[in-house]
Amino acid sequence: MNADIFPEPVLSLTEADIPIKGVKAYLSQGDNHQIRG
Repeated sequence: MNADIFPEPVLSLTEADIPIKGVKAYLSQGDNHQIRG
């Protein structure tokens, strides 16, 4: 299902530790940016 929602660049990011079954989030953070998906 993730492939239907998130593009490959997002799916290749670090996966966040979410304590809710079935929920996934991806993280990217740098000096000049922060994104969550």
